[in-house]
Amino acid sequence: MTVIEPEGSWNEMDNKDKESFRGYMKRLAKDSDGPETHATRKKTTMSEYQLESRTHAIYHVEDSVIYPALGLAGEAGEVAGKVSKIMRDSDGSLTEELREDLGKELGDVLWFVAQLASDLSLNLGEIARGNLRKLDDRSERGVLGGSGDDR
Repeated sequence: MTVIEPEGSWNEMDNKDKESFRGYMKRLAKDSDGPETHATRKKTTMSEYQLESRTHAIYHVEDSVIYPALGLAGEAGEVAGKVSKIMRDSDGSLTEELREDLGKELGDVLWFVAQLASDLSLNLGEIARGNLRKLDDRSERGVLGGSGDDR
């Protein structure tokens, strides 16, 4: 898995640099030339993931919303448990193996988020874009820190 990060901390970047990085990431996402199977595709949008992941949803319709919400809580707990063990057993040192294990658990979290969004008739891509707009707005107003959804 390749991780691309801007130079320095995101908080240290000015808005022009942030926009430049976002533009770079958007261009990168548009340049997909991978095969058309979900298992080998190099890049997948949130909306594509939501649709494709739905093919693995085998729970009963009467358990809609409840099953993915409880599964999400359980998988998020597994992520937290692995992180706590890194702190306890490895003095906070993240090995490549532990990083990959966390990535797998985050994939499970993502699957449950996608199913919950589907059960609520919400589009994951739109949720992601809306969240980024909200964070940009908070950043511009200097209220990223703090609490409350309406800050």
